Amino acid sequence: MPETAAIDAEQFNRIARRNVTLPLYTGIISVLSFLLFVWYFMVVNGWVDHTHQVIGKLNELTTLQSDMEGSMRGYVITGDESFLAPFQVAKPQMASELDELVRQTVDNPSQTERLRRVQSLQQAWQAFALWMMGFVGPP
Repeated sequence: MPETAAIDAEQFNRIARRNVTLPLYTGIISVLSFLLFVWYFMVVNGWVDHTHQVIGKLNELTTLQSDMEGSMRGYVITGDESFLAPFQVAKPQMASELDELVRQTVDNPSQTERLRRVQSLQQAWQAFALWMMGFVGPP
């Protein structure tokens, strides 16, 4: 009868360590990589959501400005005070929406500075519009 070769304990432990530790380390690295990816995805998704909120607010401001311009134009052309309703509604909303947008962009100083410039231009335009409509003296 042939004699079977027995594996000594040291060789067995080396093979067992290799067959257990390699998959274990690979699994741990895979889990950590996955968690890091999920965290990164959540952070990036938050910035994308923030950007969409700012763009939406800018679209609202564009609509308000358009309402104000059309209202002023209608009143100046016709003299009919019914055209002033959209202007009177949009004027306080414009100021509060611009302030809110400045607060939303506080994390980006260049955007905030541009919005402050827009605020000053908007105030100058409103003064001009009130003068054109004959409600105040020259700006």
